[in-house]
This record gives sequence, structure tokens and C-alpha cells, in this order.
Amino acid sequence: MKKLDLSKERSPKRAAERLVKWLKKNVEAETAHVVTPERWSEIHGGKGVWGVMWEGGPYEWAIAVSMGSDIFAGEFNRWSKNGDVNVMGNPHWVAEPYWSFDLGFYS
Repeated sequence: MKKLDLSKERSPKRAAERLVKWLKKNVEAETAHVVTPERWSEIHGGKGVWGVMWEGGPYEWAIAVSMGSDIFAGEFNRWSKNGDVNVMGNPHWVAEPYWSFDLGFYS
């Protein structure tokens, strides 16, 4: 499986869109979808957050990705710093989970 590096992506929107596209292609995450800032605000509060929601994904996938580990780390209890999706080190935005199945991207 090809890794996804979002660390150079300038906008939270584009990072969320690319992550959903990658999830659908690489792990058959048909239920993964982008959450707009308006919808994120309705669900969680806050402003300006683009999100990725994947409720049917592996256990704690968003926590694993936000910490640099593999999407399936929580499922198999194999945490590492060599993940398949990199969301760390971006100077324009940060990514962090709200729950274990949704990842928010914000400036």
C-alpha cells in the first residue's frame, strides 16, 4: 500500500479531501467522507475545521493517524511511528481526532 504524506499540503480542506480519497482507494473505506466546517461545527462545535469521518474504520484509526502510527494500529495493538498516513509537521494546520473515528484539520 502506498503511503500518503499530507505534511506539505497547504490547506486543511485539501488534506481532508486527499485523505478520504486515499482511504477509499487503499483500504476500501467506502463510508469515509469529508466533513465541511459548517457540519463539523454542528456536530462538535468550533469553527473552521475540515474533517474526515469514518465510523466504520478500524478501532481508533484517527488517534493512530494523528500520532503518526498505522491506521490499523489500534485494531492490532501495534503502535509505531512509521504510519501509512503522515499528518505531522505541517506549518499551516494541525490534525487531531475529536472521537476515535474522526480527524479534524484546522489552522
